[in-house]
Amino acid sequence: MKAIQDRYPDLMAVWRQEPDRLCLDRAEPLETVYARTIRFLLGLLGSAVDEDVVVVGHGVTNSLILCAVTGLAIRRLGEFVQPNASTTVLRTHSRSIVSMEGLTDDFI
Repeated sequence: MKAIQDRYPDLMAVWRQEPDRLCLDRAEPLETVYARTIRFLLGLLGSAVDEDVVVVGHGVTNSLILCAVTGLAIRRLGEFVQPNASTTVLRTHSRSIVSMEGLTDDFI
């Protein structure tokens, strides 16, 4: 990250303060990823699956899932940093998410 910060300090400032406004060449806008994330969650919740489901994704996508679950805007992405190999459990009831908890590697 330091190399990116040193080379692109202005872009990193936007990423940290207003990630929804960051525009990079050849990169999918966060708004598009967020919309796809919401569709995924609604589809998963609307399915007849009545078992545990594991969803594996990249940190930013996982952070967007947590923004969607909590109803927060993309701008609040930094509140849900998902480091490599992190685990977050979303508990559901009647096809609604009722709780969210982070797990430590002690769980694994």
